[in-house]
Amino acid sequence: MGLEPSLHGASLRLQMRTLVHNKSMSKFIVDCTNIKSEEEFWDKYLSSVDTVEGDLFGRNLDALWDALHAGGPGAPIEGTKLISVRNSDSLKSFREGLFYDHLKQISYDLRSDPGSLLSFRVL
Repeated sequence: MGLEPSLHGASLRLQMRTLVHNKSMSKFIVDCTNIKSEEEFWDKYLSSVDTVEGDLFGRNLDALWDALHAGGPGAPIEGTKLISVRNSDSLKSFREGLFYDHLKQISYDLRSDPGSLLSFRVL
């Protein structure tokens, strides 16, 4: 895939990021060491994962599902095969464990979807 000279601004930057990504790696690690709040988790997700329309991402669990399952804002760039959420024990304290449980459910639901090309692991 070559760069089209007619592209400008954000479209060109997105295409260039995709080119660089395709040549390097297709996985992202979200290290949750020292994460103390949901706000910090979303900050870490957006800083760790190269996303599409990250500025429009809703920063909640429903938005994460939409991003990972349907390619909504906050979805990883095209070609991503794995997002691994690591050192996630601290997340178990958010919302009395419901936040962590929902992340695990998203992981399970993506694995159960035969059409999904993305693996989302919570470790």
